[in-house]
Amino acid sequence: MKTMQTENESCLCRFSASCEFYQEKISKPLPLKSVFKIDFCLRAPEFCARHMIYSTIGADNIPSDLMPYEVERVKEVLI
Repeated sequence: MKTMQTENESCLCRFSASCEFYQEKISKPLPLKSVFKIDFCLRAPEFCARHMIYSTIGADNIPSDLMPYEVERVKEVLI
């Protein structure tokens, strides 16, 4: 039987340890960075643009300035 996750039991993205966005190595100013971390890194990593590229063709192909919400750029990278 599946139990509901508590707030402390998050589904942290499996790529977070090497993700430049999660590790805050991207120099773009982003006022809502903490909100994006919750939405993309914790709640729904499969909708993150960085995650899509990482899981498809690897971390070496992720543009360094790619933000999690920039899904439209994923096609450019994968072509």
